[in-house]
Amino acid sequence: MAKRAGINKVVSFHTSRHTFTTLTLNAGADLYTTSKLLGHTNVHTTEIYADVVMETKVASVNLVNGLFDTKPGQKSQRKK
Repeated sequence: MAKRAGINKVVSFHTSRHTFTTLTLNAGADLYTTSKLLGHTNVHTTEIYADVVMETKVASVNLVNGLFDTKPGQKSQRKK
C-alpha cells in the first residue's frame, strides 16, 4: 500500500497503528473508543497519542498568537 501511495520506505505495522490513532483522535474520536478499536486493555496506553494531538492543537493556536496586537493603521509585524 505504501508503494501505491508513493512512499518509498518501509512502513511497519506499528507506524500504521500510530497513524490510524493520531488521525482518528484528530478527527474528533473519543479516547475510550479509540482505545477499544486498538485493543488496548488500559485507556492510559492510548493517552500517549492524545498528548501528540494536544501538541498539534497548541501549535495551531499559537499560529495566530499576536496576530491582532497591532493598532489600527499599523502594519502587522508577523513574518510571512
